[in-house]
Amino acid sequence: MLRWLLLVLTPYPTTTSLLTRKYITSDKARCNDYTPAIYYLHRNHGNNNWIFFFESGGGCSTVSGCRDRFRNSDLLMSSGWLSRHETLEGRDLLSSDDEGNPYRSYSKVYVPYCSSDMYLGMQEYGGGSDDEDDFDEDDPMFLFAGYHILKGLVDDIVGLVGQDNFGDVVLAGSSAGGVAVMNHIALFKAQLNPNDISGIVDSAWFINFEDNFSELWNFEEAQKLTNYEGFPNTGTGDHAICKEAWGGMPCCFRADCLNHHGAFSGIRMLFIVSKYDIYLLAGSMVRNANSLAKSGSLSLQISTIADVASQYSGAMILSVNSTLEEKEPIFSYYITSCMQHVYLATSNLWESGGEFHEQEKRSFDETYRAIHDSNLPIRFNQSVTPGTWYGTYSGAPVFPSSLLKDSIERFMNKSDSFYIQDGCIGIACNPTCPGSLQFVYSTVTWSESADGIVMIILGFIALSAVIMKVILMGYLVWLRREQSKPSTHLTNDFIPVLGPQDMMSVSCIDLTHTVSYVQKKDSSTSSVGGSGKDSPFTDKKDVEAGAVTQDQYTQLRNGSEPRKRHQIMSSINTGKRIL
Repeated sequence: MLRWLLLVLTPYPTTTSLLTRKYITSDKARCNDYTPAIYYLHRNHGNNNWIFFFESGGGCSTVSGCRDRFRNSDLLMSSGWLSRHETLEGRDLLSSDDEGNPYRSYSKVYVPYCSSDMYLGMQEYGGGSDDEDDFDEDDPMFLFAGYHILKGLVDDIVGLVGQDNFGDVVLAGSSAGGVAVMNHIALFKAQLNPNDISGIVDSAWFINFEDNFSELWNFEEAQKLTNYEGFPNTGTGDHAICKEAWGGMPCCFRADCLNHHGAFSGIRMLFIVSKYDIYLLAGSMVRNANSLAKSGSLSLQISTIADVASQYSGAMILSVNSTLEEKEPIFSYYITSCMQHVYLATSNLWESGGEFHEQEKRSFDETYRAIHDSNLPIRFNQSVTPGTWYGTYSGAPVFPSSLLKDSIERFMNKSDSFYIQDGCIGIACNPTCPGSLQFVYSTVTWSESADGIVMIILGFIALSAVIMKVILMGYLVWLRREQSKPSTHLTNDFIPVLGPQDMMSVSCIDLTHTVSYVQKKDSSTSSVGGSGKDSPFTDKKDVEAGAVTQDQYTQLRNGSEPRKRHQIMSSINTGKRIL
């Protein structure tokens, strides 16, 4: 609710900036169904700065998986459907009219995703000129040429602009597009030779938590389909970097491994990360919670889901923090407590009525269907729409709250690297998260339930504080009443008899006293060493002078019984007063 309120209060401008369709000239740049790869261009001739955006869309790594993907939708495996879109309207990073977009004056390139290989495949197209005849939809044999698509794109842009004519260049991408940024930014740097190059990676910090990524992406099968082991990732001659396993998955899918191999040397990178990214977390949630579904215990299933999510979040942050120890990379991080996968939607295809918006649940990521089709007592609603960066905050309460758009602008301004992470604890605890997590049985969203639990806890704390205050005030009233009572008179019978060198301390809360002194003529009636004129000596000098015997002095000093003490003191007549 808060997120939508923020979006309403912060108007997202309707852009009219158009990007025009272009076909990549290299014959190797082909989609899965052999159709020629496409990019969309908005050229600003008065500015030599450029931003490239690579679209998201998951992928497939087995023949059967790719056939299912194509059967469900060809949006991410073909360019044929784009024939009805001669132009696209840029959104978010690719908007030219949005005053909030720090890259609005840049020339812009949008690359649709149609290779299903994370832009890494190196298979070469060897068919004839008639593409439709080369591809059999009944028995499809797919082509994976993601690398050749981006290599052909670079060649075309250099041919259009000329090498060494680039100012600042930004490569940005979401999910699979983020993998493209991480793996190809060195290639773009070498080919374009810009003044500066930087990368924005949205929702592509992948880890193999509980082998989830291995289930989504079969490493061995993917190598057969895409020839990964031949991919020249860093441009340094290391041609086997994708073949190397890192944490149970290909190194070229992991930012920490690529960083280890120096893929980002001297390059500023911004990583937008969800601590509970549903793309990888869903498998573990389904696997763990389904085993408890027959128990009928909603609380047990939810606690299991929360525990798995917490473990995933810890593993994710541990992976991120491992790069903080490196001195060379210039990394910035924007980390939310959301389940969101993909924050940047850069074209009108994601708006209501657009192909991606309508097909999102069916074709964008089959992982979401696993949740909806499972016995989990939850439902997650993914929301990828333009303008999300205007309503998503992160940081509070541990770090200063920061809007995603403002953090991207901060990165664009080449300030010092930064680390922003949600301080709240729990799945989707951030009320500005784009998606929502929902309990099936109670039809209450996770965030609303969390708010209710927090309110109950705060109410209990407040009630306890009120009770304690009442108790303390009652005690204070009682204490004052006791203090106002008259004090008990202390008599000679109550005060113990003291020796000549003894002292007595009396402590009271509130003391009101009077002292009466009446000198008695008969010293023998003194009850405390005598108060008369003639009182015995207490100083040892009197023993030496013979006024008091040693035995008498010892008995007085050692505290004899009152009666004996009175007899001794009465028997001594020295003419001095005991003080």
